[in-house]
Amino acid sequence: MNHKALCFVAMPFGKKRDLASGVEIDFDYIYKAAIKPAIEETGLESLRADEERTGGIIHVPMFARLLLAEFAVVDLTLANPNVFYELGIRHAARPFTTVPIFANIHPLPFDVAMIRGIGYELNGGRLTEEAAGKLKI
Repeated sequence: MNHKALCFVAMPFGKKRDLASGVEIDFDYIYKAAIKPAIEETGLESLRADEERTGGIIHVPMFARLLLAEFAVVDLTLANPNVFYELGIRHAARPFTTVPIFANIHPLPFDVAMIRGIGYELNGGRLTEEAAGKLKI
């Protein structure tokens, strides 16, 4: 059995509203239509926390994935505090195999704005086909 390197994805789940613009963003769609396919096209296994099939406390597998996954993609759109917490843990352990991504709707906070990442465009809160193509790693 071949082992695929793991790429853990930290991002918001479901539909979230940008409080400044009122635009609703469907993060599940962004993951399923762009992020996951891009990761899998490189031969990596993609895993988001809501895809875990383990029981118990959510933090145990989350910490394991953040610390041990060969790669991570972290979506900083909407400055979700949980995602930023996960980014901090990941950067402490494996900063060079962590890829920040973000929708170009607001400037990133100063401390993470200096980190190289991949921006993507939304049209009315929806990821366009062109933007999905740009997320290919």
